[in-house]
Amino acid sequence: MNNRQLEQLEILTQKQAWHHSIKLPGDVWTRDPSGKSHGRNLIKMARIKNLLSDYSFEGKKILDVGCSEGFFSFSFSKMGASKVVGIDADQFTIEKANFVKKLLGHKNVEFLVGNVYDDIENLGRYDLALCLGCLLYTSD
Repeated sequence: MNNRQLEQLEILTQKQAWHHSIKLPGDVWTRDPSGKSHGRNLIKMARIKNLLSDYSFEGKKILDVGCSEGFFSFSFSKMGASKVVGIDADQFTIEKANFVKKLLGHKNVEFLVGNVYDDIENLGRYDLALCLGCLLYTSD
């Protein structure tokens, strides 16, 4: 990462702590990856990979509901998904996700600010939908 990108990362971090540990170019992390909580994205992803080890994501369309900064969207993109759409109600987390997307160069990942309750009809059809970080925010 160049100095300008590091400055942008610092500004984003000062505005809001990162939820996901995402490895950026130059071995820079958005958040310390050493946490051991079962809720941490790196631990969740290891469990998901284990559970879905026989499933091929090649050519699949994935919807990531409550995507936060996009860690899982990027992970499924790397695993061969043809298109990944992440949606989150928090505009600032989507800003951070787009910052990471630009750094990592994922052209098949798109992020939307929205409320899945209001926007679900307009999102289209997907082969797999993730809902990994929003159950605690669901009122009903």
